[in-house]
Amino acid sequence: MDVQKWTIYALADPRTNEIRYVGQTRSLEKRIQEHIAAAKGSEAKSYRSRTHCARWLRQFVLLGDRPVVHVLEVVESDWATAERKWIAFYRGIGAKL
Repeated sequence: MDVQKWTIYALADPRTNEIRYVGQTRSLEKRIQEHIAAAKGSEAKSYRSRTHCARWLRQFVLLGDRPVVHVLEVVESDWATAERKWIAFYRGIGAKL
């Protein structure tokens, strides 16, 4: 039986390397493409294109740049606890998530 793995990741600004988003996914490359599509507004008028993350990414994605992706942890279960831990960590050091 294949164990389903979750990737906890952070997105950083390519100009400053500042972490601005922490998330989780089963498919990292697909999720990054979804973030970029939302930033470009290709999901016109959808909720995803209006999120804080999409608005932040739009600043540089429309100029042809991409966020820096950091894999923080890969877990086989309880991804929610792992994600909350990393969000708390980055907020604790002053990240503007």
